Amino acid sequence: VHDRVLVGFFARGTHRLVDVEVCPVAHPAIQGFMPGLRAFLGNFRPAHGALPQIDLQVDGLGRLWAVFHVLRPLEPSEEGEIRAFLAGAGVAAAFQQGGRKDTLAPLCGGEEGLPFFSTVGDRRLEIRVPPGGFFQANLAVNHALVGEVAGVAQWYRGRAVLDLYCGAGDFTLPFGLDASHAVGIEGYPPAARGAAA
Repeated sequence: VHDRVLVGFFARGTHRLVDVEVCPVAHPAIQGFMPGLRAFLGNFRPAHGALPQIDLQVDGLGRLWAVFHVLRPLEPSEEGEIRAFLAGAGVAAAFQQGGRKDTLAPLCGGEEGLPFFSTVGDRRLEIRVPPGGFFQANLAVNHALVGEVAGVAQWYRGRAVLDLYCGAGDFTLPFGLDASHAVGIEGYPPAARGAAA
């Protein structure tokens, strides 16, 4: 049992939190955010038993987004505290989630979804990922994966493509450039709407 708030990652194969001061593979925006987050959480009452997880993501413009998973609704004063912290930390958008993704509620910004960009040949594609949607945490890895999709275009050029678990269309859109048509299947409705837009 710790008398302080831990900020880190789950140990392999467990839900036991390992406190981490620095993560060598995290985006610089996340690295820069961590000390202030750690200090804020130390004095934020929900962090002591009612805030088990925070998801952080950097969008294609280098801006930080966050989802605070809460075990109970935040009180108005607590929402005020967290909004003030987020504004001072320069977070582009943040949400609280009290269970399944349909409980996501905005704390600040984010109505338009996280913008990400991929380049396929001479085409620049924009993908808008809604809060709660999935996108590769490492943008360089994501670009490499999209490059692989584009690199095997001869296999699907002029043919129909089915992209299962398509999310907001990160692969569906590149497929659609060469396929006769591309169909994406996604179980999270906001992501499917983003892919269709």
